Amino acid sequence: MVRHIGEGKDNQPIAFYGGAPGITELAAQRWQREYPGLKILANHGFLTESEQDAWQQTLAQERPCLILVGLGVPRQEYWIRDHRHLCPQGIWIGVGGSFDVWSGTKERAPEFFCRYNLEWLYRLYQEPWRWRRMLALPKFFFRTLVSR
Repeated sequence: MVRHIGEGKDNQPIAFYGGAPGITELAAQRWQREYPGLKILANHGFLTESEQDAWQQTLAQERPCLILVGLGVPRQEYWIRDHRHLCPQGIWIGVGGSFDVWSGTKERAPEFFCRYNLEWLYRLYQEPWRWRRMLALPKFFFRTLVSR
């Protein structure tokens, strides 16, 4: 989707939110090198309350067409749910650790893992201390199924 918007002529902004300080900005710079006309609003996921308020105002004013949120599961889904009203016309997507990969600070999973939707397993291999966080995935999936 970022490529599609970057190739477009209408210069609609997109937003990256999440990741560690500096990571999201590096990811935005990477995409802007590839698509120089692409306007990306970027902010890390460790904002103070006043910074969070300012970020929300920016989203409401700029109205990006695509908002990518990388706060990890399920935090990013909750954040999207609670802030979707800021850009109701926009497409909101939880992207997990994509900013880490796009910034060049983490390696993308090998093709085998990607093909079988096992990128999370490769990430767990790279960062074994995340195992508790990974337990939230099936729990979140089950709760989502039950709520429908």
